[in-house]
Amino acid sequence: MGTKATRILLMEDNPGDARLIREMLVKAEGYDFDITWVTRLSQGLESLSRGDADVVLLDLGLPDSRGLDTFVQAYAHSPSMPFVILTGLADETIALTAVGLGAQDYLVKGDMADGTLLIKSVRYAMERKRVEEALNAERQKLKESQENLRWLASKLITAQEQERQRISRELHDELGQNLCLLKFRVKEIQKELGEGNPALGENCQEVLAQLDQVVESVRRLSYDLSPPELKAVGLSGALQALFRDFRRHNHQDVQILRLDDLDTFLSREDQINIFRIFQESLTNISKHAQATRITVEIKREGNRASLMIADNGKGFSTEQNYTDAERHGIGLASMDERVRMLGGSLTVESKKNKGTKITFEIPLRNA
Repeated sequence: MGTKATRILLMEDNPGDARLIREMLVKAEGYDFDITWVTRLSQGLESLSRGDADVVLLDLGLPDSRGLDTFVQAYAHSPSMPFVILTGLADETIALTAVGLGAQDYLVKGDMADGTLLIKSVRYAMERKRVEEALNAERQKLKESQENLRWLASKLITAQEQERQRISRELHDELGQNLCLLKFRVKEIQKELGEGNPALGENCQEVLAQLDQVVESVRRLSYDLSPPELKAVGLSGALQALFRDFRRHNHQDVQILRLDDLDTFLSREDQINIFRIFQESLTNISKHAQATRITVEIKREGNRASLMIADNGKGFSTEQNYTDAERHGIGLASMDERVRMLGGSLTVESKKNKGTKITFEIPLRNA
């Protein structure tokens, strides 16, 4: 069985040029070309619609279309088709522009003396287009994979929030109540002992002190997992409580430059995501930054909101991608994903010994 012929669609209105090109292709040794010649762009588009070509040789000056628009129309009709532009010396700049817009190659008609350059250009155009299509297909697969990963990440974050709320309720309702009951029983025992056994009474007092510490730890853990202020007073109130609690436990100054109320423009889920971003930022600062001052700003600007948290700590290098969980942990990666869920973009600016600044912009609903 012979090799399948390469189908060439030649769009050329000059009969002389068309005849020379066809002769070059027919005489080419080792190649089998099936050539369709048309003189108008409309005829060429009809041929492309029928799927009659593997590659197009396109003259930019046709009776029903001239200049760059000839290629633009043809390429818009068949973007997966390899195009070789045929041009005169005066049109070489336009031909180069066409290549920049998607054509595979261009040929100056006066340079096609023996057909070698024409054959090479046809072969390379087809191969380049094949590689381009393969790369585009891989890019599409990569894009779909990234979208799937983001979808899974958003589902994971949502499931994580639901699990946090469940654990928080159990800590508060079950463990918290059991600890309070245990404290009550220890106090009863201490009361029954009276002053007759001071050593056991002192031990009871130590147990009560330890229970107070455990109750406080459980309270804080339950709060961190699901802050009640978010439901009771909304995002602004919950953030103020978060900053106040951070000051008290970490002895670091938190300066609020501006704190606009965004509650009416955000869903419950959006408010949780914003709260978690600031909570994670403060956790990173307390663990790594060695900062003495933290600055916060939340401002509404029309139908968008700009949010910022910065510190004067030791900073870090941002040369590596901050979404690389292996190098920077999952904190910043999680924050970045939450901002994506909010429809915004996260920016991290940091230099060693110069502090860190995290900003993100998000759209506001019903603003």
